[in-house]
Amino acid sequence: MPWEAEGRRGKYRVPWEAEGRNAVSTGRQNSFLVALSNILRHIPSKIFLPSLPQLVPLLLQSLDLPTPAKDQGAVNVKLATLSTLSITILESANALQAHVSSLITYHGDLGNPGAPRRVTKEALSCLRIFPGTLRNELVLPYKSRL
Repeated sequence: MPWEAEGRRGKYRVPWEAEGRNAVSTGRQNSFLVALSNILRHIPSKIFLPSLPQLVPLLLQSLDLPTPAKDQGAVNVKLATLSTLSITILESANALQAHVSSLITYHGDLGNPGAPRRVTKEALSCLRIFPGTLRNELVLPYKSRL
């Protein structure tokens, strides 16, 4: 079933199942991840927060897409995803508790020297939110990694 949400201006619909993503070709899958990241960036968080359990794995996957520094589109996808995750952590940290390990790993990888500066800056800004919003026992085991 496609992901749908109702907003002030009508219905938002992403015609792609999280469960069926492995059956889609890699190129098409990347296109869906790009679209999802950009859609979520431009809709109010209260619309997508109820569907968060379905969306977090897809958002994490979009952080895994290659990001050549010269490819502004790829950089914008990562920035959109990181922005969405930042908002989500601030507004619904409990919904992300099951994904703390993956979130910290992905965010830490985005801070590598090869990552574009804007992506690294946004990843670090997002990571800075974790200690104040997530329980300490969830975050402290990853302190040495970062």
